[in-house]
Amino acid sequence: MCVIDCVAGPRSYLSSTMTERFDCFYCRDNLQGKKYVNKDDKHVCVRCFDKLCANTCAECRRPIGVDAKELTHKNRHWHEDCFRCAKCYKPLANESFAARDDGKVMCGKCGAPVPQFVLCPIESKASCKELWNMWM
Repeated sequence: MCVIDCVAGPRSYLSSTMTERFDCFYCRDNLQGKKYVNKDDKHVCVRCFDKLCANTCAECRRPIGVDAKELTHKNRHWHEDCFRCAKCYKPLANESFAARDDGKVMCGKCGAPVPQFVLCPIESKASCKELWNMWM
């Protein structure tokens, strides 16, 4: 009888199932009835997610917590309030924007291409003015 108990192992290991224990992958706190995040098929408590798994904001360099709205563009992440034009600081969460090659994000006005000066022959000033108005 002792041989069977020793081979079978401790009773707590044998009888423990996912339905009985629902723990955080990192700290092992019981998650039963608590808010948690499913990260890479692992159950993670809010505290561990904010500390270990949260994306870092590209602007303020702080973690983007579970309860924060996160904006993502080209594998970069921002808090909603940090997603602003790099030039005029206009909030861009609900606006169109332009992403520059250097990673800066700009509003439509600040990110618009600057027109190159065009030399116009004297006889076609009207068409040059129309061209200029298209850029503005």
